[in-house]
Amino acid sequence: MKIWKKFKALIITALIVLVLLTSGMIIKNVFLKRVEERIQSAFNFSEMKLSLFPPSLVMEDARSLSASPFFSAKRIIIKISYRSLLSRSKPFNVTIEEPIVRIYETISTGSVTSPDSTGILPFSVERGLIKGGEIYYWGDNFSFQTKNVNALFVLKNNFYALQAESQENIFSSGNHYRQNMGSLQLILEGTNQEIEIQRIRINGPDVFVRGEGKLKNLKDPEFQLDTTFTFNTDQIAELLDLPFDWEGKTSGEGVLRRQDGFLGITADFSSDSLFLNDVFMGNTSGKIMYVENSGG
Repeated sequence: MKIWKKFKALIITALIVLVLLTSGMIIKNVFLKRVEERIQSAFNFSEMKLSLFPPSLVMEDARSLSASPFFSAKRIIIKISYRSLLSRSKPFNVTIEEPIVRIYETISTGSVTSPDSTGILPFSVERGLIKGGEIYYWGDNFSFQTKNVNALFVLKNNFYALQAESQENIFSSGNHYRQNMGSLQLILEGTNQEIEIQRIRINGPDVFVRGEGKLKNLKDPEFQLDTTFTFNTDQIAELLDLPFDWEGKTSGEGVLRRQDGFLGITADFSSDSLFLNDVFMGNTSGKIMYVENSGG
């Protein structure tokens, strides 16, 4: 009799587990299908794979439908934990391999066009990993490109943190100035309203910049960076379109701002190797004050 009761209890337990597993598979399948439909409304891709153990989506050769920003990636892997399936926001982990982002500034408004990201995926990013990415930005007054980007992104309760590094960063201004800035390290955290740049470091053969500051309004960025820098003076002269011929290295501290659509620089500098029109100037110090719309 005791053996029969134990056997019956075992059968009931097995049936309950089977029902739960079957229900879970149905829920996951329905959810993943819903995600697939949402993704198809925002991306083209060569192949999409669904997996239930663990719940995940893999997209091959993904391309956004929007032109600016334009996004593509060799592979996107989205993983959803079993815990996330029971939450309302349904956060997910994503790995993006070899993404390319292209952004064009609109000429009429001076702002960057941005797609409506709401509803593309029915859950929020909990953790994101980027491997070997590239970013290109073309504006009316300057442009830059960043290659070999690796980054880690974490989101919790609308507060996020980002750590990123890239090996090649090229900045261009107008039709003449083009400078390879070297490697970049970036650490920031914040919300959609305000981002604290805890660390930005640029290190190249002729450039060194270290800074920290704040960034607002990502669609039309406003920022302030407190910086320490070392440049070749001919680079600064070409960037700011200064008269005369400048040579030699200069170091200093300053503030870089972008406000109301215009870039501004205020800095104190010094140099012991400055040449002006091929004339050695000895130990030199001074101040730079420059605003994009009015000069300086």
